[in-house]
Parts: sequence; C-alpha cells; structure tokens
Amino acid sequence: MNTPERDLIILHGFPGAGKTTQSRRLCEENADIGHISIGEVWRGVMNGVIDSQYSEQVMSQDITKKQSDNLTNRLLFEALQRLDSSQQVILVDGYPRYETAIEPFFLMTEEKRCRILGGVCLELSIDDSVDRVEGRGVRVGEERFLVKGISSRDKYVSFYENTYLKTIPRLRTLIDMSTIDASRDVDEVYESTKSEIYRLLKRKI
Repeated sequence: MNTPERDLIILHGFPGAGKTTQSRRLCEENADIGHISIGEVWRGVMNGVIDSQYSEQVMSQDITKKQSDNLTNRLLFEALQRLDSSQQVILVDGYPRYETAIEPFFLMTEEKRCRILGGVCLELSIDDSVDRVEGRGVRVGEERFLVKGISSRDKYVSFYENTYLKTIPRLRTLIDMSTIDASRDVDEVYESTKSEIYRLLKRKI
C-alpha cells in the first residue's frame, strides 16, 4: 500500500465499556487523534444534527433491526472526511459490530486508502455491560433489548452472542488487538488504553 491517507485504530468492547469516554479523553490530550463513534453518527443523522448524503436511507431504516453493513460503512467514511485533516489517526469506536461487516469494512478501508494499525478491546462482563447500559440509558440501536420499557437480560445475552462474541474473536485473527479490563477504575482503564494506543501508533513509523 502507498502512504495511507488515514490510519485507523479500532476500539471495541461491549456497550458501557467506556469506548467513547476513553476515545474522547485521548483526543483531548492529542490533537492529532480523531474519533468516530458510528453509533453517534447514526443518531446524529437520524436526529437531523448531522447532514449526510445518506440521510434518506438512514431514515428509512428500522432502528430495532440490524442496519445495512454497506450503509454503515458509507456513513463511517463520510464522517471520516468531515474530521480535521490534521487528525491522521482515527479511533473507530465500536465498529464493526457484526461479523458480516468485517470484510466490507476492510475492503472499503483499502478503497479509501486507509490503514488499520490494530485494535484495543475494553473487556467487560455481560452483567456489568447490562448494568452500565441501564444506568446511562438506552441508545439508538439498543431498543431491541426493551420489553415494555424494561430491558431484558436474555435479549442482551442473545444479541451479544450474535455480535460482539463473534466479531471480536474474528478481529483478533486479522489485526493486532489487545485486551484491557474495563471493569477497573476509569482512570486506570484510561492509562492502559492510552498505553496500548501509543504502542500501535509506533507502527506509523
């Protein structure tokens, strides 16, 4: 590959693991690092906060069901183009979620002349994840877990088994992906996450 236009680092893990929190903190410390949360992109386009050429397609999606991998990829790389050009390293937060999205994502990464440096998985038990999600409130894409406004742990477990528990092991076979215990104190998790991100950044040299 020629010199990539952007380098990507995947920050993965169950909902509530702190992916967005840790990403934002890293970006605040390093202006050269950008951050994309595909969940935030979806919510922004659906709420009209983010202007996208794919708005009509997004609005036609049933948010209680799996969204199109191709559409999600297009939204992600469209969001990447909106970032400041000085941000040459992008933290991709929680994506790809589905195993079926991995190959299209990797192909589009090459097409857009980007490079995946590796990944970091913030590990959390399913019970801890459910507790944190219930504590912070349910976001777009998580409505499928609700039954009359009350979350169903059985639905969480089933969803996780069909998404994260398949996707993360598959990603580990494709990229350098380390694991961090996200159940610890948030500052400890941050220091560990930062250390792993900086380790991956050495690959740019």
